Amino acid sequence: MAQTKKILLVDDSQIFLMGLRMAFQAADWVDGIYEARNSDQALKMLEQNDDISLAIIDVCLEKRADGLELIRQIKDKHPVVKTLVLSQYKNPDFICRAIVSGAYAYIAKDSEADVIVSASKNVADGCCIFFGDTISKDLLTRLFGNADNIKAGKPHQLSVQELAVLQYAASGYGNSQIAAVMNISSNTVESYKERIKNKLGYDTIIECVAFAVSNGLIGFKD
Repeated sequence: MAQTKKILLVDDSQIFLMGLRMAFQAADWVDGIYEARNSDQALKMLEQNDDISLAIIDVCLEKRADGLELIRQIKDKHPVVKTLVLSQYKNPDFICRAIVSGAYAYIAKDSEADVIVSASKNVADGCCIFFGDTISKDLLTRLFGNADNIKAGKPHQLSVQELAVLQYAASGYGNSQIAAVMNISSNTVESYKERIKNKLGYDTIIECVAFAVSNGLIGFKD
């Protein structure tokens, strides 16, 4: 049986929180759901419950970009907790700022419930890339794959296995899913990701994916 997770839902709309709770209650991988209406409540909840694996956060809480600051604080104070942004905003500025702040995924609020739940599971399992239909290949490379990035890495340094890991990551696969299709362990997948970052000289897998897309090393589904 797959390992279950406890999650934290952060949104200032009580109605939306109720809908999210119902969607996640039906997921067999979720065994605990916490809720918060603002950043202070979210941080307090995380301090009181060290078993939370994933925080699903709206960008706009009390202030327009308050969720971004919350993501930065979670990354600093609770580094083991992964964060996923669920937002009504689809503009590049918010997407870029969320990822730079430390979010592992950015999903539009008008996505289907099963897409949100599936993306959340991927992030909880270790996936570092997931945008659903929120972001296209062109937008991804425009945000993260500029000319400097294209020149920075050395594509020939990547092995076939490392390129495969990047391809699956770009498609939204979590570590456990990559491990299953490649017939390796999740720890090995994580080791591949660390090697990829070291070889290409980037701090995050999303930058590595952008580099690989920009150089035509992997495909990216629009």
